[in-house]
Amino acid sequence: MADEGAFPRKKIATKAKHLILQEYVKAWGGIILHSMHRKRGLRPIVLGYLDTCCGGGVYEGPGDRDEIDTLGSPIIALRALRELVALGESLGLVVEARAMLVNTSSTELEALRRHVSREALDGVDVVYEPGEFAAVAGKACGFLHDHFGLVLIDPYGPSAIPFNAVFPLVSQSYNDCLVHFSTNGLKRWAGSALKAKAERTPDEEKIVEMGTAFFGTADWIETARKDRPEGKCENALVQLYRNKLEASGVRTLAVPLLFCDQNQTKYHLVFTSRNVAGLASMKEKLQKGDLYQRQLRHRLLVDREESSKGPWLFEPEPDLSSMREVDKEAVRAAVLALLNERKRAEFQDVVAACLDLPNVLERHVRSAVTGLRKDGRVACTQGKIKYHDVVTLVDP
Repeated sequence: MADEGAFPRKKIATKAKHLILQEYVKAWGGIILHSMHRKRGLRPIVLGYLDTCCGGGVYEGPGDRDEIDTLGSPIIALRALRELVALGESLGLVVEARAMLVNTSSTELEALRRHVSREALDGVDVVYEPGEFAAVAGKACGFLHDHFGLVLIDPYGPSAIPFNAVFPLVSQSYNDCLVHFSTNGLKRWAGSALKAKAERTPDEEKIVEMGTAFFGTADWIETARKDRPEGKCENALVQLYRNKLEASGVRTLAVPLLFCDQNQTKYHLVFTSRNVAGLASMKEKLQKGDLYQRQLRHRLLVDREESSKGPWLFEPEPDLSSMREVDKEAVRAAVLALLNERKRAEFQDVVAACLDLPNVLERHVRSAVTGLRKDGRVACTQGKIKYHDVVTLVDP
Protein backbone atom coordinates (compact mmCIF):
# COMPACT_ATOMS: atom_id res chain seq x y z
CA MET A 1 0.00 0.00 0.00
CA ALA A 2 1.37 3.42 -0.96
CA ASP A 3 2.15 5.98 1.72
CA GLU A 4 -0.58 8.54 2.24
CA GLY A 5 0.19 11.66 0.25
CA ALA A 6 2.99 9.96 -1.71
CA PHE A 7 3.95 11.39 -5.07
CA PRO A 8 3.98 9.07 -8.12
CA ARG A 9 7.16 7.04 -8.70
CA LYS A 10 10.25 9.13 -9.27
CA LYS A 11 11.50 9.90 -12.75
CA ILE A 12 15.14 9.23 -13.49
CA ALA A 13 16.09 12.93 -13.36
CA THR A 14 14.51 13.22 -9.90
CA LYS A 15 16.45 10.20 -8.65
CA ALA A 16 19.69 11.73 -9.94
CA LYS A 17 18.88 15.08 -8.31
CA HIS A 18 18.13 13.41 -4.98
CA LEU A 19 21.36 11.40 -5.13
CA ILE A 20 23.27 14.66 -5.71
CA LEU A 21 21.45 16.27 -2.77
CA GLN A 22 22.09 13.30 -0.47
CA GLU A 23 25.78 13.19 -1.33
CA TYR A 24 26.32 16.93 -1.12
CA VAL A 25 24.56 17.61 2.20
CA LYS A 26 26.97 15.18 3.84
CA ALA A 27 30.01 16.57 2.01
CA TRP A 28 28.98 20.20 2.70
CA GLY A 29 28.56 19.58 6.41
CA GLY A 30 31.72 17.49 6.56
CA ILE A 31 33.80 20.30 5.04
CA ILE A 32 32.39 22.78 7.57
CA LEU A 33 32.78 20.56 10.63
CA HIS A 34 36.31 19.38 9.84
CA SER A 35 37.40 22.97 9.11
CA MET A 36 35.92 24.08 12.48
CA HIS A 37 37.46 21.17 14.38
CA ARG A 38 40.37 23.33 15.60
CA LYS A 39 37.99 25.98 16.97
CA ARG A 40 36.28 23.85 19.60
CA GLY A 41 34.97 25.78 22.57
CA LEU A 42 33.53 28.63 20.50
CA ARG A 43 29.81 29.15 19.99
CA PRO A 44 27.75 26.26 18.58
CA ILE A 45 27.98 25.59 14.87
CA VAL A 46 24.55 25.95 13.26
CA LEU A 47 23.82 24.06 10.04
CA GLY A 48 20.68 25.33 8.31
CA TYR A 49 18.73 23.72 5.48
CA LEU A 50 15.99 25.38 3.44
CA ASP A 51 13.70 23.63 0.93
CA THR A 52 11.61 26.17 -0.97
CA CYS A 53 9.03 23.65 -2.25
CA CYS A 54 9.37 20.54 -0.13
CA GLY A 55 6.49 18.31 -1.28
CA GLY A 56 5.01 15.57 0.87
CA GLY A 57 8.27 13.78 1.66
CA VAL A 58 7.73 10.38 0.02
CA TYR A 59 7.19 8.80 -3.39
CA GLU A 60 5.53 5.58 -4.41
CA GLY A 61 8.08 2.85 -4.93
CA PRO A 62 9.57 -0.47 -3.81
CA GLY A 63 8.75 -1.78 -0.38
CA ASP A 64 12.36 -1.61 0.81
CA ARG A 65 12.08 2.20 1.01
CA ASP A 66 15.45 2.86 -0.55
CA GLU A 67 16.15 6.56 -0.02
CA ILE A 68 16.74 7.38 -3.67
CA ASP A 69 13.68 5.41 -4.83
CA THR A 70 11.06 6.56 -2.35
CA LEU A 71 12.14 9.45 -0.13
CA GLY A 72 11.68 13.09 -1.03
CA SER A 73 14.27 15.83 -0.72
CA PRO A 74 13.29 17.02 2.80
CA ILE A 75 13.64 13.60 4.45
CA ILE A 76 16.85 12.84 2.56
CA ALA A 77 18.29 16.14 3.79
CA LEU A 78 17.02 15.71 7.37
CA ARG A 79 18.61 12.26 7.65
CA ALA A 80 21.90 13.69 6.40
CA LEU A 81 21.68 16.55 8.94
CA ARG A 82 21.15 14.01 11.72
CA GLU A 83 24.35 12.24 10.64
CA LEU A 84 26.21 15.57 10.64
CA VAL A 85 25.12 16.30 14.22
CA ALA A 86 26.56 12.91 15.23
CA LEU A 87 29.76 13.66 13.28
CA GLY A 88 30.11 16.97 15.09
CA GLU A 89 29.75 15.27 18.46
CA SER A 90 32.46 12.77 17.51
CA LEU A 91 34.76 15.71 16.73
CA GLY A 92 34.04 17.35 20.07
CA LEU A 93 31.95 20.13 18.50
CA VAL A 94 28.61 21.55 19.57
CA VAL A 95 26.43 21.33 16.46
CA GLU A 96 22.85 22.47 16.00
CA ALA A 97 20.89 21.60 12.86
CA ARG A 98 17.73 23.31 11.71
CA ALA A 99 15.52 23.04 8.64
CA MET A 100 12.80 25.22 7.15
CA LEU A 101 10.42 23.38 4.81
CA VAL A 102 8.19 25.55 2.62
CA ASN A 103 5.17 24.41 0.61
CA THR A 104 2.12 26.09 -0.89
CA SER A 105 0.05 22.92 -0.32
CA SER A 106 -1.15 22.56 3.28
CA THR A 107 -2.14 18.95 2.52
CA GLU A 108 1.38 18.04 1.40
CA LEU A 109 2.92 19.92 4.30
CA GLU A 110 0.77 18.02 6.80
CA ALA A 111 1.67 14.70 5.14
CA LEU A 112 5.34 15.66 5.37
CA ARG A 113 4.94 16.52 9.05
CA ARG A 114 3.57 13.02 9.70
CA HIS A 115 6.40 11.34 7.79
CA VAL A 116 9.05 13.41 9.56
CA SER A 117 7.53 12.53 12.95
CA ARG A 118 8.42 8.87 12.27
CA GLU A 119 12.09 9.73 11.81
CA ALA A 120 14.58 9.71 14.68
CA LEU A 121 15.93 13.21 14.17
CA ASP A 122 17.63 13.99 17.48
CA GLY A 123 19.35 17.35 17.29
CA VAL A 124 17.49 18.56 14.19
CA ASP A 125 14.83 21.27 14.61
CA VAL A 126 12.24 21.47 11.82
CA VAL A 127 10.07 24.48 10.96
CA TYR A 128 7.15 24.10 8.54
CA GLU A 129 6.25 27.21 6.58
CA PRO A 130 3.03 27.24 4.49
CA GLY A 131 2.65 29.55 1.49
CA GLU A 132 4.41 30.75 -1.64
CA PHE A 133 8.16 30.96 -1.16
CA ALA A 134 8.36 34.50 -2.50
CA ALA A 135 6.06 35.58 0.36
CA VAL A 136 8.29 34.03 3.05
CA ALA A 137 11.69 34.73 1.46
CA GLY A 138 12.51 37.41 4.03
CA LYS A 139 11.74 35.03 6.89
CA ALA A 140 13.89 32.36 5.20
CA CYS A 141 16.84 34.76 4.99
CA GLY A 142 16.45 35.50 8.68
CA PHE A 143 16.29 31.79 9.45
CA LEU A 144 19.70 31.24 7.81
CA HIS A 145 21.32 34.56 8.74
CA ASP A 146 24.87 34.19 10.06
CA HIS A 147 24.65 30.38 9.90
CA PHE A 148 26.00 27.85 7.43
CA GLY A 149 23.10 27.34 5.03
CA LEU A 150 22.24 24.92 2.25
CA VAL A 151 19.27 25.94 0.11
CA LEU A 152 17.32 23.77 -2.33
CA ILE A 153 15.37 26.05 -4.64
CA ASP A 154 13.02 23.55 -6.23
CA PRO A 155 10.95 23.57 -8.32
CA TYR A 156 10.45 26.69 -10.39
CA GLY A 157 7.34 25.28 -12.05
CA PRO A 158 4.94 27.25 -14.25
CA SER A 159 4.85 30.35 -12.03
CA ALA A 160 8.58 30.50 -11.20
CA ILE A 161 10.29 32.00 -8.17
CA PRO A 162 11.31 35.57 -9.04
CA PHE A 163 14.98 36.44 -9.01
CA ASN A 164 14.48 39.09 -6.34
CA ALA A 165 13.49 36.28 -3.94
CA VAL A 166 16.45 34.06 -4.91
CA PHE A 167 19.23 36.66 -4.97
CA PRO A 168 19.17 37.53 -1.23
CA LEU A 169 19.62 33.84 -0.33
CA VAL A 170 22.49 33.43 -2.77
CA SER A 171 24.05 36.66 -1.46
CA GLN A 172 24.25 35.54 2.16
CA SER A 173 27.86 34.89 3.10
CA TYR A 174 27.58 31.27 4.24
CA ASN A 175 24.89 29.86 1.92
CA ASP A 176 25.34 27.23 -0.76
CA CYS A 177 22.36 27.00 -3.12
CA LEU A 178 21.17 24.28 -5.50
CA VAL A 179 18.73 25.70 -8.02
CA HIS A 180 16.31 23.57 -10.04
CA PHE A 181 16.26 25.36 -13.40
CA SER A 182 13.37 24.06 -15.49
CA THR A 183 13.76 24.03 -19.27
CA ASN A 184 10.03 23.51 -19.90
CA GLY A 185 9.39 27.04 -18.69
CA LEU A 186 12.32 28.33 -20.76
CA LYS A 187 10.90 26.94 -23.99
CA ARG A 188 7.48 28.40 -23.34
CA TRP A 189 8.89 31.78 -22.34
CA ALA A 190 11.30 31.90 -25.29
CA GLY A 191 8.49 31.13 -27.75
CA SER A 192 6.51 34.11 -26.50
CA ALA A 193 9.56 36.39 -26.28
CA LEU A 194 10.44 35.79 -29.94
CA LYS A 195 7.25 37.58 -30.97
CA ALA A 196 7.12 41.34 -31.22
CA LYS A 197 5.36 42.93 -28.25
CA ALA A 198 2.44 44.08 -30.41
CA GLU A 199 1.90 40.50 -31.68
CA ARG A 200 1.69 38.83 -28.26
CA THR A 201 -1.60 37.76 -26.74
CA PRO A 202 -2.34 38.89 -23.16
CA ASP A 203 -1.37 35.40 -21.92
CA GLU A 204 1.89 35.54 -23.85
CA GLU A 205 2.64 38.98 -22.41
CA LYS A 206 2.14 37.56 -18.91
CA ILE A 207 4.54 34.73 -19.77
CA VAL A 208 7.18 37.24 -20.90
CA GLU A 209 6.69 39.25 -17.69
CA MET A 210 7.10 36.03 -15.71
CA GLY A 211 10.37 35.33 -17.51
CA THR A 212 11.61 38.85 -16.77
CA ALA A 213 10.82 38.39 -13.07
CA PHE A 214 12.55 35.00 -13.12
CA PHE A 215 15.78 36.35 -14.63
CA GLY A 216 15.60 39.69 -12.85
CA THR A 217 16.25 41.45 -16.15
CA ALA A 218 14.64 41.93 -19.57
CA ASP A 219 18.01 41.05 -21.15
CA TRP A 220 16.81 37.45 -21.40
CA ILE A 221 14.49 38.44 -24.28
CA GLU A 222 17.36 39.62 -26.46
CA THR A 223 19.37 36.51 -25.49
CA ALA A 224 16.46 34.28 -26.55
CA ARG A 225 16.19 36.07 -29.89
CA LYS A 226 19.90 36.11 -30.58
CA ASP A 227 20.83 32.55 -29.58
CA ARG A 228 18.59 30.39 -31.72
CA PRO A 229 18.11 27.45 -32.39
CA GLU A 230 16.48 26.03 -29.25
CA GLY A 231 19.47 24.13 -27.80
CA LYS A 232 21.78 27.12 -28.13
CA CYS A 233 19.11 29.41 -26.69
CA GLU A 234 18.67 27.14 -23.67
CA ASN A 235 22.39 27.11 -22.86
CA ALA A 236 22.66 30.87 -23.35
CA LEU A 237 19.76 31.51 -20.95
CA VAL A 238 21.24 29.18 -18.32
CA GLN A 239 24.52 31.09 -18.64
CA LEU A 240 22.69 34.42 -18.31
CA TYR A 241 21.09 33.19 -15.08
CA ARG A 242 24.46 32.04 -13.78
CA ASN A 243 25.97 35.44 -14.62
CA LYS A 244 23.20 37.17 -12.67
CA LEU A 245 23.84 34.93 -9.66
CA GLU A 246 27.60 35.49 -9.87
CA ALA A 247 27.03 39.23 -9.52
CA SER A 248 26.62 38.50 -5.79
CA GLY A 249 30.22 37.25 -5.62
CA VAL A 250 29.47 33.52 -5.72
CA ARG A 251 30.83 30.95 -8.13
CA THR A 252 28.49 28.64 -10.04
CA LEU A 253 28.31 25.23 -11.70
CA ALA A 254 25.56 23.63 -13.76
CA VAL A 255 24.63 20.16 -15.00
CA PRO A 256 21.72 19.11 -17.26
CA LEU A 257 19.43 16.26 -16.16
CA LEU A 258 17.66 14.38 -18.94
CA PHE A 259 14.23 12.95 -19.69
CA CYS A 260 13.91 9.20 -19.08
CA ASP A 261 13.86 8.16 -22.74
CA GLN A 262 14.93 11.23 -24.70
CA ASN A 263 18.27 12.94 -25.18
CA GLN A 264 16.69 16.21 -24.14
CA THR A 265 17.25 18.23 -20.99
CA LYS A 266 14.45 18.11 -18.44
CA TYR A 267 16.08 20.71 -16.21
CA HIS A 268 19.46 22.03 -15.14
CA LEU A 269 20.82 22.02 -11.62
CA VAL A 270 22.67 25.27 -10.96
CA PHE A 271 24.89 25.35 -7.87
CA THR A 272 26.25 28.44 -6.14
CA SER A 273 28.94 28.72 -3.46
CA ARG A 274 31.62 31.10 -2.20
CA ASN A 275 33.75 28.17 -1.08
CA VAL A 276 35.95 26.52 -3.69
CA ALA A 277 36.16 23.28 -1.67
CA GLY A 278 32.36 23.15 -1.77
CA LEU A 279 32.36 23.93 -5.49
CA ALA A 280 34.91 21.20 -6.21
CA SER A 281 32.99 18.71 -4.07
CA MET A 282 29.72 19.55 -5.82
CA LYS A 283 31.37 19.03 -9.23
CA GLU A 284 32.12 15.47 -8.12
CA LYS A 285 28.52 14.98 -6.92
CA LEU A 286 27.08 16.42 -10.12
CA GLN A 287 29.27 14.10 -12.15
CA LYS A 288 28.21 11.14 -10.02
CA GLY A 289 24.55 12.10 -10.44
CA ASP A 290 25.00 12.41 -14.19
CA LEU A 291 26.61 8.96 -14.35
CA TYR A 292 23.75 7.53 -12.27
CA GLN A 293 21.06 8.98 -14.53
CA ARG A 294 22.77 7.63 -17.64
CA GLN A 295 23.01 4.16 -16.13
CA LEU A 296 19.31 4.26 -15.19
CA ARG A 297 18.34 5.48 -18.68
CA HIS A 298 20.36 2.65 -20.22
CA ARG A 299 18.68 0.11 -17.92
CA LEU A 300 15.25 1.42 -18.90
CA LEU A 301 15.97 1.22 -22.63
CA VAL A 302 17.49 -2.28 -22.33
CA ASP A 303 14.43 -3.53 -20.42
CA ARG A 304 12.10 -2.05 -23.03
CA GLU A 305 14.03 -3.71 -25.84
CA GLU A 306 14.00 -7.03 -23.98
CA SER A 307 10.25 -6.89 -23.37
CA SER A 308 9.56 -6.41 -27.08
CA LYS A 309 12.22 -8.70 -28.62
CA GLY A 310 13.03 -11.22 -25.89
CA PRO A 311 16.06 -11.77 -23.62
CA TRP A 312 19.49 -10.52 -24.68
CA LEU A 313 22.17 -13.09 -25.43
CA PHE A 314 24.79 -10.53 -24.46
CA GLU A 315 23.34 -7.46 -22.78
CA PRO A 316 24.91 -4.23 -24.11
CA GLU A 317 26.92 -2.01 -21.79
CA PRO A 318 26.13 1.70 -21.54
CA ASP A 319 28.47 3.97 -23.49
CA LEU A 320 29.91 6.22 -20.79
CA SER A 321 33.17 7.04 -22.56
CA SER A 322 32.27 10.71 -23.02
CA MET A 323 31.92 11.07 -19.24
CA ARG A 324 35.39 9.74 -18.56
CA GLU A 325 37.28 11.81 -21.11
CA VAL A 326 39.26 14.77 -19.79
CA ASP A 327 41.07 17.04 -22.22
CA LYS A 328 44.31 17.51 -20.29
CA GLU A 329 45.62 20.07 -22.78
CA ALA A 330 42.46 22.13 -22.31
CA VAL A 331 43.02 22.12 -18.54
CA ARG A 332 46.63 23.27 -18.98
CA ALA A 333 45.46 25.95 -21.42
CA ALA A 334 42.82 27.19 -18.95
CA VAL A 335 45.44 27.44 -16.18
CA LEU A 336 47.81 29.38 -18.42
CA ALA A 337 45.00 31.64 -19.69
CA LEU A 338 44.15 32.66 -16.12
CA LEU A 339 47.82 33.29 -15.27
CA ASN A 340 48.44 35.20 -18.50
CA GLU A 341 45.66 37.51 -17.39
CA ARG A 342 46.65 37.82 -13.71
CA LYS A 343 50.32 36.71 -13.65
CA ARG A 344 49.67 35.07 -10.28
CA ALA A 345 46.66 33.50 -8.56
CA GLU A 346 45.83 31.41 -5.54
CA PHE A 347 45.44 27.74 -6.36
CA GLN A 348 41.78 27.83 -5.33
CA ASP A 349 41.13 30.45 -8.04
CA VAL A 350 42.88 28.25 -10.57
CA VAL A 351 40.65 25.32 -9.57
CA ALA A 352 37.49 27.41 -9.84
CA ALA A 353 38.49 28.64 -13.30
CA CYS A 354 38.79 25.09 -14.61
CA LEU A 355 35.75 23.35 -13.10
CA ASP A 356 33.44 24.38 -15.94
CA LEU A 357 35.47 22.26 -18.35
CA PRO A 358 33.81 18.91 -19.20
CA ASN A 359 34.49 16.16 -16.63
CA VAL A 360 37.27 18.18 -14.95
CA LEU A 361 37.62 17.70 -11.19
CA GLU A 362 40.03 19.27 -8.73
CA ARG A 363 42.51 16.41 -9.11
CA HIS A 364 42.81 17.12 -12.84
CA VAL A 365 43.62 20.79 -12.14
CA ARG A 366 46.15 19.77 -9.51
CA SER A 367 47.78 17.42 -12.01
CA ALA A 368 47.89 20.15 -14.66
CA VAL A 369 49.53 22.67 -12.31
CA THR A 370 52.04 20.06 -11.12
CA GLY A 371 52.92 19.28 -14.74
CA LEU A 372 53.32 22.96 -15.63
CA ARG A 373 55.55 23.41 -12.59
CA LYS A 374 57.70 20.49 -13.73
CA ASP A 375 57.92 22.03 -17.21
CA GLY A 376 59.03 25.35 -15.75
CA ARG A 377 55.91 27.19 -16.96
CA VAL A 378 54.63 28.09 -13.48
CA ALA A 379 56.12 28.42 -10.00
CA CYS A 380 54.42 27.34 -6.78
CA THR A 381 54.96 25.42 -3.56
CA GLN A 382 56.76 22.11 -3.88
CA GLY A 383 54.84 19.03 -2.80
CA LYS A 384 51.06 19.04 -2.45
CA ILE A 385 49.60 22.41 -3.38
CA LYS A 386 47.14 23.96 -0.92
CA TYR A 387 44.23 26.23 -1.76
CA HIS A 388 45.89 29.45 -0.60
CA ASP A 389 49.25 28.68 -2.19
CA VAL A 390 50.09 31.17 -4.96
CA VAL A 391 50.72 29.92 -8.50
CA THR A 392 52.85 32.31 -10.57
CA LEU A 393 53.41 32.42 -14.32
CA VAL A 394 57.10 32.06 -15.23
CA ASP A 395 58.19 34.45 -17.97
CA PRO A 396 59.75 32.62 -20.93
